[in-house]
Amino acid sequence: MLGKLIKYEFKAFSRKMIPLLIVFCSFSALIWVNAFKWDTWKQMLNADFAYALVTLFVFIVPIYIICFGAILFLSFINCVVRFKKTMFSNEGYLMRTIPVKTSSHLISKLLVAFVWFLISYACFAVMISLLTLSSEQSLISALHEVFSDMIGDSVSRFIGNLLSALLSFLYIQLLLIAAVTIGNRASDHKTAASVVAAILLNILVAFTTGIANAVVYAILDIDPADATSLLTVSDSSEQSVAVGDYIQATVKILFIILFFIFTCRTIDKNCDIE
Repeated sequence: MLGKLIKYEFKAFSRKMIPLLIVFCSFSALIWVNAFKWDTWKQMLNADFAYALVTLFVFIVPIYIICFGAILFLSFINCVVRFKKTMFSNEGYLMRTIPVKTSSHLISKLLVAFVWFLISYACFAVMISLLTLSSEQSLISALHEVFSDMIGDSVSRFIGNLLSALLSFLYIQLLLIAAVTIGNRASDHKTAASVVAAILLNILVAFTTGIANAVVYAILDIDPADATSLLTVSDSSEQSVAVGDYIQATVKILFIILFFIFTCRTIDKNCDIE
């Protein structure tokens, strides 16, 4: 059943994302065409037409960037929107009668959303490569250079970056979904209640992270000031930064689990459909 839910979510996401990708790819082709120098176009085409083609580049770039922003925004927010729609709106009358656990609904949405997030990540690499492409440079070399900077030039760095992106993605998504679940319990102004809940949850996570940092630094006898000093390059500073990153990641994982459990149990027990 989870596979069917994932297939259903892919179709729902694709209805919004694929048209944007088509527009993005179309503008990418135009950007690539305009990457050649004016002299090259002047030799290949009529001078007036070549000038118009190169001038069009000025109008293409803003739309191109906006299109990428829409892809990135939807890859982040669409999961929360889909969750609210299928759990708390009229569509919930159908989805919540299916003999599937709430956890399966949530996992399918998170998985599909993360796939689209990776696609938007790839779109960013393509956009940067094309905007910095010159006539002397091949598209393949430009893409390789940008992707190497983004995902790393080794397997271990690639895996580390992927896990870091997954952790941050799950934290943001589940925090917002938990906030929407809390906001749904309000009798009025559910959206405002969700926003307030998201702010308070974020403050709670930051407060917990600060306490955890203070406790661990005290136990390990590390000076917290060294971790934020840009001028300190001692071994203790490097150790402090590593410990701080580890604590932050651990707290995020803890709250990801808590948000997931809280959301599933709350919906299973006492969340009403609007």
